Amino acid sequence: MKQLKKLSALCLALVLLVSLAACGESAEKKIAGSYQMEMDCTSLITSEMSDEDLEGMDLTNVSFIATLTLTLNEDKSYTLGVENDPTKASLDDCVSTLSSALQEYLYQSMEGMGVDRDTADAAFQEQYGQDIPTFVESAMSEIDTAELMDEITAETDSGTFSVKDGKIYFDSKDCYVAYTQDGDNLTVTEYAGNALELSDMEDEIGSVLPLTLTKQ
Repeated sequence: MKQLKKLSALCLALVLLVSLAACGESAEKKIAGSYQMEMDCTSLITSEMSDEDLEGMDLTNVSFIATLTLTLNEDKSYTLGVENDPTKASLDDCVSTLSSALQEYLYQSMEGMGVDRDTADAAFQEQYGQDIPTFVESAMSEIDTAELMDEITAETDSGTFSVKDGKIYFDSKDCYVAYTQDGDNLTVTEYAGNALELSDMEDEIGSVLPLTLTKQ
């Protein structure tokens, strides 16, 4: 019986120690970890096609999603950057879909002038030495997605952060995001300054809030 009492007392002491350690944990340590978020950058592509006088092209199935990782370290340092593999996969799919859309756009443009597809292919073969699908694929193959990704992933952000009253401050009190947390999901509901470069992102692709980051 005495041994059981000692064991119970020891277990209670351990529970209290763990509780005290958790109570003493800083807000920065509680939120520390790597979080991923997806940014829909499709509008960057579609707006570019509009600028190229291709407004009639069907871009319904075009999609480009960039995956970013925000790492909050226990020492109050942070990094923000683009994940290469999932973002490149999305970019490759985007280029492939654009290729199909451009082929269809050229065929429909020729049909609008009363030229059927076989005749259009023959005309392109005579003019460029390639039918329309081969012509488009050749042109799109000049887009080096690996090189583009090297440029994108080279642009990383880093600095220091602090946490107070439901806000994460990045480098200064004027640059922060307000957030809520539910399990592994951290949802950004508001930002000030150019926290996480959200202001720049919204200038390029429109509203991004609310933005959910998932702990990895």
